Amino acid sequence: MIRWSARAIRSFGLGELEARKLKYPNTGTEALLMGILIEGP
Repeated sequence: MIRWSARAIRSFGLGELEARKLKYPNTGTEALLMGILIEGP
């Protein structure tokens, strides 16, 4: 089983929120990228 870091989980969650804000039907790569960018370095 793959273990995700806390930052990876948070980035995914932020990506899901961005997808919802933009009314995307699903969480695609662009929303996941936005989540990573929001999470920061």
